[in-house]
Amino acid sequence: MATPERPLTLGEHYLDIGQPARALEIMRQMAGAELENPRYWYLRGRALYALDRHAEAAQALRVGLKRAPWDVQLLHLLSCAEQQQGNLAAAERAVLAALQLAPENPALLSQYGLLVAQGGQLAKAQRLVELAARLDPENVYVGRARTAVAYLQGDDRAATRHGREILTQAPEDDVAHYMVGAALSEQGEVSGAKKHFTTAASLNPEQQAFREAVLQSRYYTHWLLWPLRPFNRWGTVRVWMGAMAILLTLEALGQSRAAFIFAIAYIALCVYSWVVPPLLRWWMWRGRRS
Repeated sequence: MATPERPLTLGEHYLDIGQPARALEIMRQMAGAELENPRYWYLRGRALYALDRHAEAAQALRVGLKRAPWDVQLLHLLSCAEQQQGNLAAAERAVLAALQLAPENPALLSQYGLLVAQGGQLAKAQRLVELAARLDPENVYVGRARTAVAYLQGDDRAATRHGREILTQAPEDDVAHYMVGAALSEQGEVSGAKKHFTTAASLNPEQQAFREAVLQSRYYTHWLLWPLRPFNRWGTVRVWMGAMAILLTLEALGQSRAAFIFAIAYIALCVYSWVVPPLLRWWMWRGRRS
């Protein structure tokens, strides 16, 4: 005879191998004693969260907390679900309640750090994630939080470094691949970003943000945009300043013909940058809708 724990264990197994829809289907079939088990509501919330159904996840987690208000896992995931919906106050209440129960939990400190960072308190966020890192430097939540805070601070190199540290320990961490891709994108490393975005999407194909990032990276690495890589890497102003410096140097050296050819080439490149990217974007997104 099956015990209530066996279907829950099976549901957790499907979650661990990245099949939240299958896990949710199994839990839908449960009834009776299973529904009084806080673990059921945690796993249900985890499955819904993985499917980006954050409001439903939060509702399931609150039901679980009625049965076990001291459950740190329920509170932690509820904070994450509320954060995904933009309910920062509710997310903060949940994580602070969890921290009262487990004040030195690195995952909770990291979540709190992410919340205050999202609220603009970057210095406080930095202190929280560094405290979490001292408690458990190899914790995946800590690594993600350090990566995210560095990214929000505009330190893309540090974000890349922290993200790669996660991947050293967990090479199939889809979130870490996505975060490294985002940091590389900000540095103009579009090819490297595409590699990480594609890996993230292959590991978690149900995550829409990953699929969107892959499409964006395919756009930015398209061969028609290769002539524009200097603009993407250094920015329009720096490229313009470099072009003016070259043009003035050629004039000073008496190379008027070369200066004229260079000026025409630069103007042609500027026109290319105005015309080709919007047409390419229209074509790629049109193909996606068809």
